[in-house]
Amino acid sequence: MIDDDRTPPRRRTARRIGWSVVALLVVAAVIGGIFVAVSLPRASTDLADAPAGSLRVDTEARGEWQIGGFSVLLGSRLRVTHPAAEKPVWESPSREAFLTAGVGDPWFIDDLGILRVSDRLAQTWGDQRIRSASVDADGALTLDGTLTDAEGDDVRWQLRFAQGAEGRLDVAAAVSGAADRLYLAAALEADEGVHGFGAQSAAWDLRGQRLALVPREQGIGRGAQPLSFLVDLQASAAGGHDTTYLVSGVNVTDQARSFAYRGDAIASVDLRPVDRMIWEVWAAEAEFSFAAASEPVNALAVQATWTGAAPAPPIWASRGLIAGLQGGTREVREKLAALQEAGTPIAAVWLQDWVGGRSTDF
Repeated sequence: MIDDDRTPPRRRTARRIGWSVVALLVVAAVIGGIFVAVSLPRASTDLADAPAGSLRVDTEARGEWQIGGFSVLLGSRLRVTHPAAEKPVWESPSREAFLTAGVGDPWFIDDLGILRVSDRLAQTWGDQRIRSASVDADGALTLDGTLTDAEGDDVRWQLRFAQGAEGRLDVAAAVSGAADRLYLAAALEADEGVHGFGAQSAAWDLRGQRLALVPREQGIGRGAQPLSFLVDLQASAAGGHDTTYLVSGVNVTDQARSFAYRGDAIASVDLRPVDRMIWEVWAAEAEFSFAAASEPVNALAVQATWTGAAPAPPIWASRGLIAGLQGGTREVREKLAALQEAGTPIAAVWLQDWVGGRSTDF
């Protein structure tokens, strides 16, 4: 609205003040948005997608082999079966590369134990060619061939299959040249749930997630909102859905399939695709184990042949509450007495006085 001489001076002044307030609010909002954007930390995990490409299998490399109890069939895809498993133990997407490679360009930021990991691929090799297949004197099958990048340059790759224990197929993968990222894919059904990988909090079924298997401070909030936003704004300490103290390469699906990474290099697993899982390992060599089983618990028992199994907890641990208490001797004894007076069975007291021992301003 345009002021003119007919508008009373008091009203003109009020309008000017009103527009000034609006302008100040807009400026404050912009400044506040910039402050928030600058104050919030980077994502805890930001990884590049796995390279993708085609699969070419030379005629002389096609065939079927028996590796212990496992049958390995190679045609337009790789397919591994076992009598103990109702589903293929390992099956690759048809006519698509199941092993690819890259050269990574990572950076790391340490926020009070929350290690923030990012990676970009400076070069990728996505098209896979299988040139030969051979069985050695130990009964192990070796596949080898080349991976090709967009410029037509090749690197060599090799897979070695051996039965490591009853129902367990061990696979050693290697790529040559400059490659320092290795990717291995296995087909999944669209509704096949995947579980495990250590103490993960994102969900029981981890399909749809990208998980970096890096042990680190788990954070406060771990993606839950608005708590995570407020904690990050104040202290950059929220973490993400995949930040955890305990990671593991062992996993199992609803279909009793288990495709586990056995090494200690930085690794991630991509469960976002609707038809596969993709392991990423930050190395030129990696070892995996596939389990053949009819039930998920049996698949985990097979993986335990190389991981070992934790002993059963002592009997006393199930005979009462293990109370986590803190605050010093007097406060702990008072809380313990209150529990005992209430008739609560107590198996043990877990003293952890460092928790809350340092004051935080959030």
